[in-house]
Amino acid sequence: MNEWNRTWDRKAGEGDMLSRAGRSRSGTAGLKASIDWVLASLDVSADDEVLDIGSGPGLISNELASYSKSVVALDRSHAMVKAGRIFHGKGAEFCWVVGDAHQLPFADRQFSRVLGYGVHQFMPSLRAFSESVSEIRRVLRPGGIAVLGANPDLELQENLIAKLQEENSSTDEMLRSLSDTLWMSRNTFVEICSENGLVAETFDIDRPAWYASYMFDAILRG
Repeated sequence: MNEWNRTWDRKAGEGDMLSRAGRSRSGTAGLKASIDWVLASLDVSADDEVLDIGSGPGLISNELASYSKSVVALDRSHAMVKAGRIFHGKGAEFCWVVGDAHQLPFADRQFSRVLGYGVHQFMPSLRAFSESVSEIRRVLRPGGIAVLGANPDLELQENLIAKLQEENSSTDEMLRSLSDTLWMSRNTFVEICSENGLVAETFDIDRPAWYASYMFDAILRG
């Protein structure tokens, strides 16, 4: 088990859902803005079958279930999936799966929409990211949409670290987590998606989110 797995297993036991999802710093207003952006970007309808990769306790999955035909919430943390099942329950339209983004346990072309919000920054390498994009392409139906939100921009990394140090707001733990994060330029992101058969558009984050100054969003199409 790597350090990020331990982190999310620990967060699964924290008291409130925002903390479990790692979104306490954004608060409810930031979470609502992110959910609204996801719904608009995925263009979800009542006929869509949605996969949420790295769902955590299902804060976004739960909202997607209200607008789509079905949602599968997938996370590699057993503890996080357990927490989500307890909080949200399960039914024919909303189910929980423990699984890995690099080897999705689903059939080809099973989903019309795929979400990965703040997930790929925790991957160990660009190769791992490419493997995940390849899997997204495999399970996504022709004409489907995938949204990958909150991706750390390599070209902004040094500025962020310098700003944190200047403000004396950085800690050894924070700097260590930033060094363990997968950073990539937008060009690299787009190229990797293209190599795996998906056309990616990247966007600045203009909603209220503490990470907006150093991350970007992306919408992928086959």
